[in-house]
Amino acid sequence: MSPISYQTFGGHPWTPRFVEVIDHEKCLGCGRCVKICGQHCLGLESYHDDEDTERFVSAIMEKEQCIGCQACSRACIRGCFTFKALA
Repeated sequence: MSPISYQTFGGHPWTPRFVEVIDHEKCLGCGRCVKICGQHCLGLESYHDDEDTERFVSAIMEKEQCIGCQACSRACIRGCFTFKALA
């Protein structure tokens, strides 16, 4: 089955890809993705790394709210996001 795809206003094909995973090892916790998300899918949560140091990282709070725009990925300077298209 092929992924769901649409056309942009300019007639270009576009396939929404929805946030699947955020790599907490890469995430700096800067919050840029949280601020840019217009659907309020993301937030910050406490995370303990391998050295048991607590820090805040981005997390998926409301996965079902995601519209597949990938604005969070464009705002992320570390490339922490993994996306998946719907079939």
